[in-house]
Amino acid sequence: MKTKELDKFKGCLFGGAVGDALGYAVEFQNIEQIREQYGPDGLTEMQLCDGSAWVSDDTQMTLFTANGILVAETERRLLGDEKSLERHLHNAYLDWHRTQRVGPNRAKGVTSWVYHVPEMHSVRAPGGTCLRSLSSGILGTMETPINSSKGCGGVMRCAPIGLFYDRAHYPIETVDLYGARSAALTHGHQLGFLSAAELVHIVNQ
Repeated sequence: MKTKELDKFKGCLFGGAVGDALGYAVEFQNIEQIREQYGPDGLTEMQLCDGSAWVSDDTQMTLFTANGILVAETERRLLGDEKSLERHLHNAYLDWHRTQRVGPNRAKGVTSWVYHVPEMHSVRAPGGTCLRSLSSGILGTMETPINSSKGCGGVMRCAPIGLFYDRAHYPIETVDLYGARSAALTHGHQLGFLSAAELVHIVNQ
């Protein structure tokens, strides 16, 4: 990969993590509560916890998305395994689900190396729809929705899809579809997965 392309990857993922960390401190507060706590200008600088900026489940799942893509592409190129991207992403999200439910030493069946990063095991307000969908073990699709959720849990994690599947090798329609299918794994309403297709499209373009 060219340095320029790698810089774009790092910029998107790091920028997303920084924005996530900035907003995490006030994620569940309204504007009046934010101003009461931080003053009339609201939150203007990063809030640190034990000397660190904490990211939420959004960044955690974004990194598991990236991990799932790399596993899928590695197996396809080295082993000729044409297992669908959705299956690999679902496996990665199941690994993330384990980080929220079991300790880091219980790694039986794990395929994602980011699972072994201790910070990934921090519980940072994970979305209920993601937890319930992954707890079921069912792989949701657009054709067979797993639920009727139109929440943001699908769109917030899909940026790596728009980054990795570049326009030189993949039609934009295919990339958009990858984004929608990745969100439909856990969010069955059209608004839950079409928003993911849109974000993937924007990142890709």
